[in-house]
Amino acid sequence: MTRIGIESAFEVLMRARALEAQGKKIIHLEIGQPDFPTPRHIIEAGQRALDEGWTGYGPTPGFSDFRDAIAEYVSRTRGISVTGKNVVVCTYLPVTLRDHAFAGVPTDPSRCRGSAPPMSGRRCSP
Repeated sequence: MTRIGIESAFEVLMRARALEAQGKKIIHLEIGQPDFPTPRHIIEAGQRALDEGWTGYGPTPGFSDFRDAIAEYVSRTRGISVTGKNVVVCTYLPVTLRDHAFAGVPTDPSRCRGSAPPMSGRRCSP
């Protein structure tokens, strides 16, 4: 188990909680866990989505209408031309950035460490 390791953001969270236990005031930015209740309109939208059957996984890059809306917003606010094909919606940025950074990079099996998300196909660092 000692070889598996832990994601560094969770190490920061553990340290932050230890400091809180010592009475220190901490503003948590390490894992994106909000420190406020979910707004009512978000709860209602989630309940509506469940009632409408939105219970499965979406397409890997995100729903095309959502990607198109993001592209339109980026094009309008940044003055550049972006299409939905240029947009990928992800839920966990550190893993996504790592996977994109290592995409196509040959790996050395002797440097295998930790784990990667099941869909990433990566288990070793370059």
